[in-house]
Amino acid sequence: MRFIKLSLLAGALFSIVACSEADDVIDIPDTGHQVTVSQQSLRDARSGFTSHIIQKSLNDSGNLLVPPANTYVLTHYPTKLGKMAAYITPDPKDGKRHPAIIWIHGGYGGLSDSDYLWEPQERDNDQSGSAFRKAGLVEMLPSFRGEDRNPGSYEMFYGELEDIEAAYDWLAKQSWVDPDRIYLAGHSTGGTRVLLSSEYSDKFRAYFSLGAIPDLKARVEGGRMVVPVPFEKNEQEYRLRSPATL
Repeated sequence: MRFIKLSLLAGALFSIVACSEADDVIDIPDTGHQVTVSQQSLRDARSGFTSHIIQKSLNDSGNLLVPPANTYVLTHYPTKLGKMAAYITPDPKDGKRHPAIIWIHGGYGGLSDSDYLWEPQERDNDQSGSAFRKAGLVEMLPSFRGEDRNPGSYEMFYGELEDIEAAYDWLAKQSWVDPDRIYLAGHSTGGTRVLLSSEYSDKFRAYFSLGAIPDLKARVEGGRMVVPVPFEKNEQEYRLRSPATL
């Protein structure tokens, strides 16, 4: 199986300022930050590490809207923490297995009050991911731990990777989905999760990241965050959440 990673990173390109077989040091432009790229996989780097979540970031309303029946169905997918909410395009009932995509929306918070996911959007700022659905793909829009009254706590680009794997496992079992053609795509914070997932798991056919956050520490230190950072701020916690280091 051939894997493709497409990344359009927010605002800047990386430049390599020093490199060897052991590591690459990368400048994050306009931030004054440098990161060292690990030769470990993200899964290996996380092995034996426990993230310390010290505060809540989200207080979602849990107001999960019911979408138009011909657009999405509100459902739940199982994870090791419990069931989590998701929207999915309905079974076309044509007896065929179709390619599918999991779309991870941007911003912070889950699917609550997110009717923009199916309402018409301006073409120059459409963040809904609806183009995939309109092109005929099965589309799943999951929420994750700590969102939409789901079990667990929001971890900001860490435990959510396990939820993405669980979403894949559930989607692959649906009778109208081709398990060999499931893709992962996302925008902004969703794009960050996609990049990290591409380093954490090889389950998806391809990964598409739009406007991701390459260095979470640079982002946190560079301006006001919309939500509080939930984890203990140290180098390892940041590194395991930053696609540029992996």
